[in-house]
Parts: sequence; structure tokens; C-alpha cells
Amino acid sequence: MALGGLRASLLAGAALLITAAPAFAADLGVSMKDAPAAADSWTATGYIQGTNDYIFRGQSQTRRDPAVQGGADIGYGWFYAGTFLSNVDFKFPDGAVHDARAEFDIYAGIKPKVGDVTLDIGVITYNYAWNKTIPGTTFDPDYQEIKAGASVTVLKDLTLGGTFFWSPDYFGQSGQTITVEGTASKPIAKIQDVEFAASGTIGHISFARDSNLDYTYGNLGLTATYKSISIDARWWDTDIKGGCPGVYQCSSAFAGTLKYSF
Repeated sequence: MALGGLRASLLAGAALLITAAPAFAADLGVSMKDAPAAADSWTATGYIQGTNDYIFRGQSQTRRDPAVQGGADIGYGWFYAGTFLSNVDFKFPDGAVHDARAEFDIYAGIKPKVGDVTLDIGVITYNYAWNKTIPGTTFDPDYQEIKAGASVTVLKDLTLGGTFFWSPDYFGQSGQTITVEGTASKPIAKIQDVEFAASGTIGHISFARDSNLDYTYGNLGLTATYKSISIDARWWDTDIKGGCPGVYQCSSAFAGTLKYSF
């Protein structure tokens, strides 16, 4: 989809979020990993989930195939730390260049509150296991990011957020990047014990080494939650022309996720 069409769709989704009825907050499908809310004592949580397509910043990490994922978080006061694990598939069709089959991320940060604004400052390290590179070439998919974000609830239950990510050397040794994301989430209904919320994200990543790699991505989705179980249905798109044939597909796509939290 062209950038204009992407923005128009996301603006329409934002209008839906603003006019919907109240219920609860939902997962946003954003690029950062889930971070637990600030707590006054030590907390520990975890989750397992399955998805038909692991999409990160608009690009499939599994070549449109399913993924099994999980994570664990701890928190105390402002501080939080956690992990995220997933299968991935970076193998090129001809077997050349590189391959990786698992992702293991570690993140930590603080979430202080200033008035009605919750800040989120932290670091994420993205690590890939079983990475293979053909002889005579170099490829390192591992990278780190520093993030700084803020969120606020307005109009009673509409949560708006913005996050800035900086990487000194992004995925595949592609150089310094800056990613900026905006998010919105709004409860829309509660039927019996099932809570529904709509959410969306729009982001842009800029590459210092080659601006031709810059692109905008976004998603819109609906999450239904029943106690510890949630189902998320989400539409993704980017403004990258050609749909990225091969490994990291980036055309319009639907991702459905079933999650169990404990």
C-alpha cells in the first residue's frame, strides 16, 4: 500500500478509537516487547502465545509462517526486566547469505510517572540463535536499541503513547537507525466477562547510512480478553514498494495471536 493509503487507514482507525465505548486497555502490536506496569513490590509474570505470522515493524520474521513465542517479566517499583523468545526463519530461498531460526531478546528499564504521564526508558538487546553465514561473507543479525517513551490517558480511557528507539548498528550491520512510533489504545466494549479493545500503531525507521532504506509501517487491531486468555487480530502494512519478496515480506498482512498469561 502507498504511504498515503496507509496514513488514511490509520487515521480512520484513530477516529474509531476516539468514538468507541469504554472497557479496558489492550496489547498494541508495537515493535517493543511487552513491559510490565510499575509495581510497589516484586512481581513476576509470564506468557506463551502462538501467531500465524510473526511481524515486527511491518516485516515478517517467519516468512509468513506460524511462530510459537513466550516471555517472562519481573518488576519492582519503577524497574522492570524481561525476555522474549520466538522462532524465526531468515533462510534465503537459495540457501545463500545467512540463516537464523530463533530469537532471544532481553530488555530492562524504568517506568517513572510524572503527573499523568508515564515515562519508559530502557534498553533492548535482540539476539538470534543458530545463525549461519556462508563462507567468505559476514552477517551479524544481533543488535541493541535504547528507547525513551511516554504515554498518557486522555478523554477518560484513550491511551496515547510515543516511543523513540536508537540503535548504533541495526539488524544485519545496517548502521545507525532511529525509529519513532506512535500508539493509541481504547476500550470499546465488555460482553459478559470478555473485554474488547481497539489499538493501532504507526512508526517510521530512518537509516543513517542509506536513506533509501527508510520506511513507514503501521497496524490496526482488535483484542478480546477473557481472564488470562486473549485473542488479537491485527492488520499490518508498510509503504515499502514491491512487498519485499523473499525473506522479510512487508506487504499488507493479517496476524492473529492467541496468548495465555500467568
